[in-house]
Amino acid sequence: MRTSVKIIVEATDDSDFQFAQIPLNQAREWRVRVPKVITEARTKIVGEIHGQVVAFASGLIYDCSLQEHDELLALVKSRFDKGLDNKTLVAHSYAFLYTYFIVEAEFLSDARRELSPFIPSLDFRLREHPSMLWHGGPGKTYSSEQSQIYLVSRYAVLQRCLKYTLPELLKHNHFQDCIRALRERGLLDWQIMNAVFALTINFRLNSDPRVISDASFGDRLYRNTIEEGESPSDIIPPPDVYSLEMLLECHNANLVSSLKTFSLQLHQLTPDFPAINYFLDKRFRYYEDDIPHENPFPFSAA
Repeated sequence: MRTSVKIIVEATDDSDFQFAQIPLNQAREWRVRVPKVITEARTKIVGEIHGQVVAFASGLIYDCSLQEHDELLALVKSRFDKGLDNKTLVAHSYAFLYTYFIVEAEFLSDARRELSPFIPSLDFRLREHPSMLWHGGPGKTYSSEQSQIYLVSRYAVLQRCLKYTLPELLKHNHFQDCIRALRERGLLDWQIMNAVFALTINFRLNSDPRVISDASFGDRLYRNTIEEGESPSDIIPPPDVYSLEMLLECHNANLVSSLKTFSLQLHQLTPDFPAINYFLDKRFRYYEDDIPHENPFPFSAA
């Protein structure tokens, strides 16, 4: 995924290399704690430190990837088989190694302080490695034909799941304003209906005491609604439940389930929703692919 990764490195008096992820729902942030000094005793177990560094790098890549677990591990293994391990050696710090190039007295001498840099005005520019560039174009599991099949199914299922709720909600200006706002943000009709359905089913589950006494009740209610559609006796939530903020939250949650449609797997405990949204948009035409359909929100033009 295209995301930002912030790594905070702290030098500590501890003897161990430690790393931990800071939970965020946008970008990625890691805190890395490294020992200030690698003593002579520690150099004897440099292989252990090497393994910790490799584990951190692998974990970071794993967190930012949407490849399935086994496929990703096979890819990492293939890179190590080609010699990646030789590029991750851990040695002494530059501060330590520099003492072998110049003695302290010369380093602190006045003559050295009087010298100016060779190219004082040269700008330092970061360069992105070609292998790190964004890869555009359709994802390898994307199929235009399969996308059309999915869309036909989605519209059919969502129409019967909101058979009674949607006409009732459309009577209210507040709900109409939310639909307009979501359309202005680029959401397609099936995506808006999907968010409305998610809010609806969650409201029913939270309002039913059977969810507490029967752990499988929620799954049965969801499956039954998907397969059979709404019934006239189903609870219709009040209009104020459907705020723009909550509909967008449900849309974000639906992004995660959409990954499975394309045989992708999320490894993040706290999903990076902007990155997932961008990835689906650019690689899987998430906000482009649609089919001719009856306007589900007839208060305005489709």
